[in-house]
Amino acid sequence: MVVVGGGVSSFLFAVIPVQMGVLAGCRRYASTALLQFLPPGLYSLVLGVLLILRTFTVETVMYAWYLSALVGAIVGYLLVKAASSRVSPSSVRVRSASSIRRRGLRGLLSLHSPLESFRLDQLLVVSLGSNSALGYYVAGLSLANLPKLLGQVLATVVPARLSSSPGAVKSVVAAVLAPFVGGLLIAPLAPWAITLLFGGQFNDVRVVAALLCVAGGAMGSRKVLNEVLRFKGQDGIAAKTELAVSVVYLLLVVLTYRVWGLLGAATALLIASLGSAALGGLFARRAYRSKGAATEAGGNGLALIWSARRG
Repeated sequence: MVVVGGGVSSFLFAVIPVQMGVLAGCRRYASTALLQFLPPGLYSLVLGVLLILRTFTVETVMYAWYLSALVGAIVGYLLVKAASSRVSPSSVRVRSASSIRRRGLRGLLSLHSPLESFRLDQLLVVSLGSNSALGYYVAGLSLANLPKLLGQVLATVVPARLSSSPGAVKSVVAAVLAPFVGGLLIAPLAPWAITLLFGGQFNDVRVVAALLCVAGGAMGSRKVLNEVLRFKGQDGIAAKTELAVSVVYLLLVVLTYRVWGLLGAATALLIASLGSAALGGLFARRAYRSKGAATEAGGNGLALIWSARRG
């Protein structure tokens, strides 16, 4: 049952980003943001209920994960069905299959960083260190997911703000800075939160957790910046930035981990995240100032495919 549930939930979590792409293509940005937040939000809510009811076990946590995937996919289907019914396929620009594949690959890399998707940091920590080192690192990394999630949610709103009016640039800048500021605010609380959540045996990773929170904030800001680049049709620049950052991180972590251990791994991730956010900001500033026509993030091609299927 556990294996089957894990397989089904993995499939559903792969479907949800496609549903978000359809919603973005239909210009339903609020629905896209809702679907982005719903699974992790529901999962966190259920975990809180389990803690209150004192039924917090490995099995119940896994069932909560499965539930968040199922509810997210069902809500996503309903939102897509409602949104795509209002989209006319004739209003969507049809591209060649080769151009769709090229942009799809670039968009994949810009949306899903190799560093984060393949969890290169965790893979290298367990390879250079040990299983126990990975456990300590993951505990420190848990708090960094908060500013990262904020960046993911804000990234779904950026296209709507950019397409509304030139004056919306200020609010987009605020959306870019919000995850990083969130990481900075959480960082001082990280040492106390680590001891509270995981116990005194994890006190050695309190500084690591603080650094990872700042890194998570930079990652969240980078997600928003990548969405700005995708909106301006610069998927390739965002993809190249992600690949370059992954390579830089690999070199940094090999050098720093041998000297400082987990603190070195956190430092390497922080440097790589800050560097990628800085590059993303530079490229996004140039792209936004260019006179080229903006392209809708998410790709209306997904909306066209869905509408054609319905027809």
